[in-house]
Amino acid sequence: MAQKSINRIGLIFSYNERWIAGSYYILNLISSLKTLPIDAQPHLCVYAGSEEEFEIVRKTLYPTHLLSFHLISTQYASQFYPFWQRIINKISLKITKKLVFDNRPKAKDINICFPNANGYYFEKINKNQCIYWIPDFQEKYLPQFFTQEDLSSRDNNYKNIAFQGENNVVFSSQDAKNDFEKFYPKNKAKTFILNFAVTHPDYKHLDFEKIKQKHNLPDKYFFSPNQFWKHKNQIAILKAIKLLKEKGIFYKVAFSGKMHDYRNPEYSQMLLDYVKDNNLGNEILFLGFLDRAEQLKIMQEAQAVIQPSLFEGWSTVVEDAKAMSQFVILSDLNVHKEQMQENILFFNPNSAEDLAEKLLFFEENNLSQTKKNVDYEQNIQKFAKDFLSIVQKV
Repeated sequence: MAQKSINRIGLIFSYNERWIAGSYYILNLISSLKTLPIDAQPHLCVYAGSEEEFEIVRKTLYPTHLLSFHLISTQYASQFYPFWQRIINKISLKITKKLVFDNRPKAKDINICFPNANGYYFEKINKNQCIYWIPDFQEKYLPQFFTQEDLSSRDNNYKNIAFQGENNVVFSSQDAKNDFEKFYPKNKAKTFILNFAVTHPDYKHLDFEKIKQKHNLPDKYFFSPNQFWKHKNQIAILKAIKLLKEKGIFYKVAFSGKMHDYRNPEYSQMLLDYVKDNNLGNEILFLGFLDRAEQLKIMQEAQAVIQPSLFEGWSTVVEDAKAMSQFVILSDLNVHKEQMQENILFFNPNSAEDLAEKLLFFEENNLSQTKKNVDYEQNIQKFAKDFLSIVQKV
């Protein structure tokens, strides 16, 4: 059987600091495809909502002759059509119910569209040309962190994917795929696992002394880079540091990430109040949302990364640490055990006492000096090859 042509792939990209991992996901996929031999690299049709987002994609340095950019419009009379075309479209819709000028992608324009091509702009793409991505099912395990509207919206969306035809669905982990089968049994979907890998910008050349001064970083610190969403569980770290301080043991932790959770807007302030009420100002630093390269340099220079999350689909923080062979003190989720096998200490994310013990164990046993070097380039290439293999199968 001849191989299916996959020379034109549609990628939907949005830069969103509130969910930066989703933005990094697409950028990492593009960067991984760049590692393939030039004759195996597909043409990428990037769909985004602004020219600024196209500029972000260009920074991946994917070959320019294999990139095309398309602005997503939300309605026929949008600013993405010249005035005269909008007038003709308006007349045509009244008479024929059809558009004369339609810049939306059609089935013949691309072979595959990824991820989650929903809504008006992608109506002309066939369902069998779409590959959906479901990162995780956090809402099923931690419904208290979601509004009722969010819960209903997610469930309805996933039911549509599961039961309305043989939709193609990618999961980032076996753990997430297992959850899909558990919560939507007898689904009709064609399911695939695609472990993503990260490609880092050049950060090693950065002057760390300048970064230390800029952020008032101490010589020794742990680092926890996460968005400040409640399920990221930063409170467990604060409680562990408090327990250690009460025993006369003083560790410092730097946090980065946008301090806002739209579902739980009180969360960030609760963390700030906890630091203040428990006199942890000398132990805890909040660095805010960082430039990607700067964030990675701070991660590299840390004693270790602490990832206390209560739920993940496949953690970008863990991949970042793996890529630089950094040690991670990691919540003992099944997906984390699936994701990382070297340079780790697991702890119970619901027990500050356990985390405190693991931090102490890490220091007393000098585990920062036991890190094994990971050949991460093969992970990046595997990401690209696995993605194209899935495209071939749908």
